Amino acid sequence: MHISKKKLFIGIASLLFPTFLFAQTHGTGTAEKPKKLAQQNGYTPPSTPELYDVNEPLVPAYQRVKKVKSHPYLGLGLTFGMSRNDGGAGNPTTAWNVVLEGGYVKAISSWSRADFGIELFNGEIGDSQNDVHIRFGALAKAGFGYNLAENLYGLVRAGYGLAMAHYSGPLAASGSITGYVGQLAFQIMVPTESSLDILAGIFFSQYGFGTQGTYNVFDGRVGLRLRI
Repeated sequence: MHISKKKLFIGIASLLFPTFLFAQTHGTGTAEKPKKLAQQNGYTPPSTPELYDVNEPLVPAYQRVKKVKSHPYLGLGLTFGMSRNDGGAGNPTTAWNVVLEGGYVKAISSWSRADFGIELFNGEIGDSQNDVHIRFGALAKAGFGYNLAENLYGLVRAGYGLAMAHYSGPLAASGSITGYVGQLAFQIMVPTESSLDILAGIFFSQYGFGTQGTYNVFDGRVGLRLRI
């Protein structure tokens, strides 16, 4: 069947014209019409802020970690826990310590540190039958710190020292006693933008006073350090 060129042109035009008309009325540029109409009525729509500063470079997490720097420090801590007499008949009782410490942090690498210090403390231990008031105690301590996450460190420490106390209970006559102190600790440390470090951790301490008993103390501590 022969179709003339004129009929073929009319057929193609009839197909394309509705598409062209729809594009003119609903296509490109329609998104701008509400803005132009609003501006003509005296209203300017607010602009959408950027989700982030495109001029600020993206820094990998490992580069945002504050590098360890060697420094001396002074610290203050408060400890609460439970004390019991190893082998004694008394029930566990509350123990507490107020701690003052000073020391030095030696940077080992960008993520690890060695920690050396002296701890002075005063507090109360014992059990339900024996009261031991620590008048003065001193510990030499050493530890290792390592990076756990961005600006978050774990600190493992061990210490050994002496404690002078006042004892009252059935094991011996009341009076002054002197004994040893051993300690193991794990702490979490959070450096702040200022010169302060925030610390929280768990401690196990053993106090030995001969015939007046050996006391095991499990406690927790919160504290602050000032980087000097």
